[in-house]
Amino acid sequence: MTKTIVKANSNQYAENGTCRISRSEFNIPRTDFIYNFDYYINHSLLDGTELNKDLYLKTIADEAAASVLPEGYYYWMNKWNLEYESLALLIAKYQITVLESEARLKAFSTAVDAANDTVINY
Repeated sequence: MTKTIVKANSNQYAENGTCRISRSEFNIPRTDFIYNFDYYINHSLLDGTELNKDLYLKTIADEAAASVLPEGYYYWMNKWNLEYESLALLIAKYQITVLESEARLKAFSTAVDAANDTVINY
């Protein structure tokens, strides 16, 4: 198996200025790497059909539970990575809010100190 890591690249047309394969809707697991099992399939060390079932299809044997728990490894990677991305964006928004609040607090504190100095020197 080979694992090819695809680095993000800067691009003026991309969302947030960087282009990543993890953002592609066609990259089901939403990762920045690609697995290639061709060597093992071509040498009959892996069964390509079974591998695709593991990656894309249901992973549990119980049919009743299979209707509840969908798809294979890539499905779960997609779900978890999308959740991670949305939480990371939320955290970034909160960090910006905290920085803005700290800046306002500093400005108000400076204004209060200036007002106190004016009152004391009056």
